[in-house]
Amino acid sequence: MSGSGSGAGLELAVSATLDHETTTDYRLVVAAVDGGAPPRTGHVTVHVSVADSNDNRPVFDAATYSATIREDAEVGTTVARVRATDADSGANGRVRYHVDRTRCDVSGQFEVDAVSGAVYTTQPLDYDVVQLYELIVVAADHGPQSLQSSAVVSVQVS
Repeated sequence: MSGSGSGAGLELAVSATLDHETTTDYRLVVAAVDGGAPPRTGHVTVHVSVADSNDNRPVFDAATYSATIREDAEVGTTVARVRATDADSGANGRVRYHVDRTRCDVSGQFEVDAVSGAVYTTQPLDYDVVQLYELIVVAADHGPQSLQSSAVVSVQVS
């Protein structure tokens, strides 16, 4: 930071790590005193705004969710609702959900609403074929380098 006039520029340095989730803004008053007699004083207010970095993963409110559904339930029936929050702000804190098809439910019996977290059936269920589904639901933020976490949704067919 430098001002007008013939004086030396002013440099400010942080003495500790800044964290947007802890403090978003700082207002500093910098005072300068010359060596004259009488001394003259000047003040300037400096506003520091701490930008958010994508440094927090989404966190589910439970590691495992359990549900039971009848095999004759209609397609589209909601069986559970997952919820994850992200301490970051803006896009870094906005969470979307999806089922990890590489690790579970490859036949696509279930889906999760990307915004609401509602887990619902997409195909008829058959107790004689599968009695228990273990779904892995992923919560991902919208940060530039998206951070993710996952939870298990255990669905018992009756």
